[in-house]
Amino acid sequence: MGKIQEILTKSMSQAGQLVEKVASSISKGKKTAKPKKTGITDESGEDFAAIQWDERHIHSLLSGAERTQVFPFIPGLNGKKSLHLTPSATDYVFMMKKRGAEDVVELDVTKSSVSSKPLEPKEHSFARGAVDKLPFQNQSFDFILYPSALAWRADLPALIPEMKRCLKDNGRFVLSTVHPFFEYLMNPRGGFRKTISGLFQDFKNNGFFVDELREATLDETLRIVSLPTQLNDELRKFHGMPIVLVMRGILLRKRSKA
Repeated sequence: MGKIQEILTKSMSQAGQLVEKVASSISKGKKTAKPKKTGITDESGEDFAAIQWDERHIHSLLSGAERTQVFPFIPGLNGKKSLHLTPSATDYVFMMKKRGAEDVVELDVTKSSVSSKPLEPKEHSFARGAVDKLPFQNQSFDFILYPSALAWRADLPALIPEMKRCLKDNGRFVLSTVHPFFEYLMNPRGGFRKTISGLFQDFKNNGFFVDELREATLDETLRIVSLPTQLNDELRKFHGMPIVLVMRGILLRKRSKA
């Protein structure tokens, strides 16, 4: 019995070595797929697609760009009722309070908002919901803030009619998103998923007037965020590249004739 066991063990070992050898030869024969070139190059001709990222770097970059541009857009909120839509972990309520906000409602609209995690106690009203069906009555708010750059949201057009419904006459909004150009550079195979002109048209069709727009660029953002030295040096070669788009507007609701 011992002899048979020894023969079987030896045979299995040889078979295993053969499988590993075949697998190794197959993997060596495979070519690593190169990222699709974006056509945007630095002074040395290196394409933007060659930059190595990880999720933390992208998060830091977008977060820094967004935060620097959103705060200057927030209007005075004394005596106003405000809604803060949060699609990520970043909390902007403290910014709104610096502008005088006292009556603030925060709505968690993350994709995972249906999770069973308990709500953490907050000093202001807090709930969960979805951007395409805000759980509020018509004309409930004077101001809506939606900083969505970190979430890479594709459902902004679904939010705009809901903002129209929930804002009072002459209510204001501030909205941010990943710049369409930067989104394309991060995934050129996907093409342009949204356009600035398309967003403007959605606002216009719903009675909004966008009175100011800002593009947060790599240059200004790299001054305030901490990234690995090599990545920081590589990004500095792409001067003026827009990464976050911030828009401010007002709802010009047509009053019905008496």
